[in-house]
Amino acid sequence: MSPDGRGRDPGRRALLKAGTALAGIAGLAGCTDLFQDGDDTETPAPTRTVTPTATLTPAETATPTDTDAPTPQGTETPTTTPTPTPAATETPTPTAPPTPDQNRIAAGDGDADDSFGSSVAVAGDGSTALVGAAGDEDPNGDGAGSAYVFRRSGGTWVQQAKLAAADDDDPARFGGAVAVSSDGSTALVGAPGEETQIDNGDETEFRERGGAAYVFQESGGEWSQKVKLRPEDSTENDRFGGAVALTDDGTTAVVGASGHAEAPESDVGAAFVFERRGGAWKEVQRLDASDRDEGDRFGSSVAVAGDGAIVLVGADGDDEPNGNAAGSAHVFRESSTIAWSREAKIAPDGGDDGDRFGGVAALTGNGTTALVGASQRDASGGAVGAAYVFERDGGDWPEQDRLDASDGDGSDRFGSSVALADDGTTALVGTDGDGDGAGSAYLLKRSEETWSERAKLAAGDDGDSFGSSVAVAGDGSTALVGAAGDEDPNGDGAGSTYVFSF
Repeated sequence: MSPDGRGRDPGRRALLKAGTALAGIAGLAGCTDLFQDGDDTETPAPTRTVTPTATLTPAETATPTDTDAPTPQGTETPTTTPTPTPAATETPTPTAPPTPDQNRIAAGDGDADDSFGSSVAVAGDGSTALVGAAGDEDPNGDGAGSAYVFRRSGGTWVQQAKLAAADDDDPARFGGAVAVSSDGSTALVGAPGEETQIDNGDETEFRERGGAAYVFQESGGEWSQKVKLRPEDSTENDRFGGAVALTDDGTTAVVGASGHAEAPESDVGAAFVFERRGGAWKEVQRLDASDRDEGDRFGSSVAVAGDGAIVLVGADGDDEPNGNAAGSAHVFRESSTIAWSREAKIAPDGGDDGDRFGGVAALTGNGTTALVGASQRDASGGAVGAAYVFERDGGDWPEQDRLDASDGDGSDRFGSSVALADDGTTALVGTDGDGDGAGSAYLLKRSEETWSERAKLAAGDDGDSFGSSVAVAGDGSTALVGAAGDEDPNGDGAGSTYVFSF
C-alpha cells in the first residue's frame, strides 16, 4: 500500500511531468517548435524540472478528390422496446518521440464557418477517417452540417464521400459527433440541433433541438443512409446526438441526450442504446443515473467497448460527489439478459466545483480502462484542465492516475477531448485553448503503471482550436486531431483536421 492509502505510487505523476524529456528531437523531419495537481495535501509539491516536449507540426494539406454527397436511402424510425502531492522520483530515461507521417485534410467544398473537424473518428486500422463539419450549409442550409469520409491510399488521404442527412434542415448541426466501426464501413453521425417531428395520430408535434443520429453504410465504395435514430420519448432541447459511439462491428450504437428533461427538471440527461437486429435498428434500452438530478447533463459523453459489453456515460454537470458541476461518469455493464445495469459511478479524487469531469470520455477495446476529461479543472486560476484514468477491478473502478500537460497553464483546457487505443497504452488528449486558442494535443504512453508524455502536437495559428476533437486508431498507429477554427485553406472557421501516423 502506498503512502496515499489507495495502493497507488504517488511518484507516478512526477514521472508524467519528467517523462517529457525526449531524445532525437533535432532529427525529426518537419518538427518545429483542448489543471495542475489539485489534490488537497499537507506536503508542498516538489520542484520539478521539465525538458521541453517535442512539438510535431503537420505538413502539407491532402487534396480531396470527391466532394459529391451520396444519395441517402429511405429512413427507418426505430421502435422502442420499452490527488496526493507527488514525491520526488528519479527521472526516467528519455524516450525518442515517434516520427510522424503527417497530413492535413480539409473539405473539398469547404467554406467559412463550416467547422470541419468539430468531431473526428478513425477506423481500427487507421485506414478510414470520418470528420464532422457541424457548421456546413451545403446541401441542407446554414448550420445543417455534414460529415466527410476519407480513405488512406498509400501515404495519401483521399476524400471518398460527403455525408448529409436526407431530411435535415438548418441548424441541425449534423456532424457534431461522429463514430465509425472498426472496419470503416459503418458510420454514426449525430445531429443534436435537429428539430424532432413526432407523429401522434392525427397530430404532429415539433420539438426544437430534439436531435437525431444517422447510420450510414458503405458498399462498393458508395455510402448510403440506412436509418435515422430517435428516442421514442424525445423532449424539446434533448440534444440527442450530441455524443455518439459504435461497437467494433457497427451493430450497437450508444447516443447521448444531455438535455433530456424529466418534468419539471431540465438537463437531467439520458443515453440510449440501439442495436441492429435482422437488418433493422431497434432502441433496446434507455440508460439513466439512479441518482439523477436537474442539470446533471447525463449523456454529455458516451463510449462503448468493442463488443458492447461495457458502456461509459459522462455527466459533466453532476454535483455529486465533488460539488457544483464537478461532474461524474457512469459505467454500465451488459448482463446475460441483454440489458445494461450500472456497475459504478466514478469521479476523481480532489474534484471540485466547475471541473466538468465527464464532458468527454473514452474506453479501451475491452472496456476495462476509461479515460475521462475535466477540461475546466481550475488549478491556478484558470481552466488548465486534466484527464483521469480509471481501471476496472472486479466491479470497482479505482482511479489509476491523473494526466496533466507538462506545460499546462491559464485556460489551456487540457482534456477538452480524449482518445484511447484499444490496448490502453496510448492516449491522446486535446488542449483546444492552448496558446490563445491555437490549441494542441498531447500524446501519452503507458508502461506498466506509469504514464509519460511522449509528444506535444501543434498546428499553428491563434483561434485554430487544434485539439477540439481527437481520435486514435485501435492499433495506436494513427491519430486524428481536429482544428475546427482553422482558416486555411477554406476561410475563417472553415476548419481542418490533421492526421499523424506513427
